[in-house]
Amino acid sequence: MALPQTLGGGLLSAQVAGADNSSLRSKKMSELIRSMPRQAARFTAPQPIREAPSNLQQGLSSLARSIKAAQDIKKEKAATDAIQALYNRPDIVDPALQNMSGPDMMQMPTVSQQPSSMELMQTALQFPGTKSAANAMNVAKFQNLQEQQKATQDFRFQQLAQAKELKELEIKRQQASQFTLMPLADQKKLYPNVDPQTTRLMVNGLNQVKPQTVKSLATEKALRASSATNINIDQKSLGAEGEAAAKSLVKQNEEIDTAALNSERNMTENLMVAKHLNDQTGENDDLPSGLVTRMGGWLIWAGFDPAKVDNALGNVQNGQKFQSLILDQLLKKMMAQKGPQTKEDQAIMLRTLPGLGVGRRARDFLLRAAMAVAQRDIDKSNFWGSYVEEKGTRKGALKAYFRQQNGVPLFGYNKKGKRYVFYNEFRNMMKQAEPNLTAEEIRTRWKMKYGKSVQRSL
Repeated sequence: MALPQTLGGGLLSAQVAGADNSSLRSKKMSELIRSMPRQAARFTAPQPIREAPSNLQQGLSSLARSIKAAQDIKKEKAATDAIQALYNRPDIVDPALQNMSGPDMMQMPTVSQQPSSMELMQTALQFPGTKSAANAMNVAKFQNLQEQQKATQDFRFQQLAQAKELKELEIKRQQASQFTLMPLADQKKLYPNVDPQTTRLMVNGLNQVKPQTVKSLATEKALRASSATNINIDQKSLGAEGEAAAKSLVKQNEEIDTAALNSERNMTENLMVAKHLNDQTGENDDLPSGLVTRMGGWLIWAGFDPAKVDNALGNVQNGQKFQSLILDQLLKKMMAQKGPQTKEDQAIMLRTLPGLGVGRRARDFLLRAAMAVAQRDIDKSNFWGSYVEEKGTRKGALKAYFRQQNGVPLFGYNKKGKRYVFYNEFRNMMKQAEPNLTAEEIRTRWKMKYGKSVQRSL
């Protein structure tokens, strides 16, 4: 009986020992778990229930994209065609050879007609957002820069040529005004019928000849003696006044000549350049900055305070302010010139300009008016020079000039051409069309066509 007990007791001990080992393992695992770091539980937020797009919605979206793509393609093609059309125009006669003539010129050479930068820009602006328009705008900007550089260079050459021509004219004028006594032997040989005892001939640098009456020495002495015995206090006073008047006329003549030279320089250096820049713009284009800068010199010529010119031009933000500034100073310059037509020309100009609006056309009118006013200074100087040569005195020159200008308006309106014409332009056209016309005949035609019937008397 002892064996079962021993065996039973041994089995029971083994079971108890196994249970103790399992309990120790569980305890150890529990401690290990408790020592591990704890994290909060994470739960995914619920998502809204979305319905899958229907086949109709997908179809409409695809259709809209297709229509827009088709419109973009159509717009791009239209832009491409419009730009290509500028390059596919008929050939023109080569500008460099169009004035050539002769039997060998059976057919004038032609070249492809290239669009200007303004044409490219205007076409590109009609198709915004297209690649063709963007490329054309870049080409136009580069071409415009080249055109401006060429225009500046051409004008410079023209300016140099005009300066050369003016210098030659001045030399001829000086030669024409400087007469010297022709050698007696030459006079007897070339003009045997002219008695050198009574008439001596004077010759200038242009080989123009004019007679000079010879007074005998005895006659001169008799006249001086006779006048010396009859001089009284009143005559001496009159002589002093006459001398002062003569000096005043000389000073006035010098001022007129100086004004003419300044006007000539102003036209070539400022007005012609400004008009060329304005001609390159479209009717509704913005005011070119180069045009504003160029008019600074003109403002000074017209009497504007030089210290205030930069500030005045800096305040010019648009075409309206530019036109107002130029018109105001132009009217002041016209008033300073004086003359029988000044007030009437001013009144007509004030009535005319508002009808031209704001833009290239109005600026063109103002620039041409400025040229016509400057030309008046030059005409006045030329008149005085001719008057002195003809009369031998400056006395009465101013009244004679005003009498000549009476009834000669600064500008008129050509109904047939529907444009304004200035007197200096009309005179140049008449000289080219009929070179034999005299200055008086040209003035008469101008008065008949554009002048007033009521003449003012001085």
